[in-house]
Amino acid sequence: MNKINTTIIAIDGTAASGKGTLAKRIATHFNYAHLDTGKLYRGLAYLVMRTNTDNNDIDKIISLIPDLHNLDFNNPELISTSVSKTASIISALPPIRQQLLKYQKDFPVISLQKGFAGVVVDGRDIGSIIFPDADIKFFVDADVETRARRRYNELINKENNIDYKSVLSDITQRDYADKTRKVAPLIICDDAIVIDTTNTDIEAMVENAINNINKLL
Repeated sequence: MNKINTTIIAIDGTAASGKGTLAKRIATHFNYAHLDTGKLYRGLAYLVMRTNTDNNDIDKIISLIPDLHNLDFNNPELISTSVSKTASIISALPPIRQQLLKYQKDFPVISLQKGFAGVVVDGRDIGSIIFPDADIKFFVDADVETRARRRYNELINKENNIDYKSVLSDITQRDYADKTRKVAPLIICDDAIVIDTTNTDIEAMVENAINNINKLL
């Protein structure tokens, strides 16, 4: 168990699997603080693209990290295909991950100081790297076609010339990159509760997770 006097729930999973939605619903249900670590990387990717910074210019990318404090993480551009691709590239760079690591690890302590009794953190290496001693770990997944349809439906009204095949290709490539990168690859922790959302609606997914949390806590 974690050594911080607050409950930590780690949620990992593949792209468009529903882990973000699950994390938000759990956080709301238990009145816990929520951190979507993917938004940190997408936010940084957005800044990289906006400033025309080379994806491999590590020093320049690191210099952009302080600007995340002033970034609107609800900006719909952060979920665009181009930003997602850039995020996948820079998230595989060890120095970038190291710079954002401290922010993530400090989140439970900061949240506790703000009065939250627990935190829900979602991403791709939360249970394995960020909080290996989390009180509860979930891994959310679905077949790639289902996830591609979800992402396509999410993007169809926000991007011009988007098509399902390109979204499917992007999701497939991201899966491969996430699972094979040398630094913090996407894995299923031995102590994680796996939730397959391929044929499960949101309400059933949330109810399942909350039931498991109540039993374990």
